[in-house]
Amino acid sequence: DSDDHRPLLLSGPPGSGKSAILAHWVAENVDRDTWFAKSDKTTFVIPRFIGASTGSVNLHRLLGNVCEELERRFGLTEEVEEQSAAGEKQTRVQKMEVPADPVQIQQKWPKFLEAAAKKGRVILVLDAINQLDRSADPMRLYWLPRELPKNIRIIVSALDHGEKSDPEYKPDKGEPLDWLSAMRRMKLPEVRVPDLTGDERRKMIQEIPSVF
Repeated sequence: DSDDHRPLLLSGPPGSGKSAILAHWVAENVDRDTWFAKSDKTTFVIPRFIGASTGSVNLHRLLGNVCEELERRFGLTEEVEEQSAAGEKQTRVQKMEVPADPVQIQQKWPKFLEAAAKKGRVILVLDAINQLDRSADPMRLYWLPRELPKNIRIIVSALDHGEKSDPEYKPDKGEPLDWLSAMRRMKLPEVRVPDLTGDERRKMIQEIPSVF
C-alpha cells in the first residue's frame, strides 16, 4: 500500500485528454456490474465526471450522492443520542444519514469516508473539478481532505490554465481563483498530462501510478 494518503491530482491543458484517460482507466479496471476493481474484486470504485449531467456540477449534490453510494454499499451506521419517555438519555444505532443542508454535508462527508474505510477499500474519481458551479469556491477547499483515511483514495482532475494555475498566482480584484492553483497550494501529489496523441494517451494510462 502507498504511504501517501493525500488525494492524487491529475492536471493538463484543455484538450489534453484528462477525462478520456480517467474514463478509459475506469473502463479497463472496473467491473461495471459491481463497480469493484477487476484487480482484486474488493476495491469499490466511485467515478464522478463533473459536467456530465446538470446535478453533477453542484458540490453539495455531488458529495451527498457519494455519501449515499457509500452508505448503500457498506451499510454504514451511526449512533445517535435521544431521550427516552422517562427522560433518560439513550443511544440507538441508525442508518448513517446524509444531511440536506449544504454546510452540514461538507462537514459530515469526511465521516462517511472514515466509516467506509473501516469496511473496505474505496477509490473516488472526481473528474473536472473546475466545472463545479458557484456552490463551490476554490478559496474554500476545506471539504477536500488533505489526509485521507487508510483504504480511501481520491483522484481529482482539473484544467491547467498556465500562469493562472500557478500556486503563487494572485488573481486581480474580482477574478476568481483558479481551481488548479488552489489545489497546488495544498501540495498534493500531481500527474501532469501534456497534449498527447492517441498512442501517447494509452501509454499514459498504463503509467499512471497505482493509487494503492
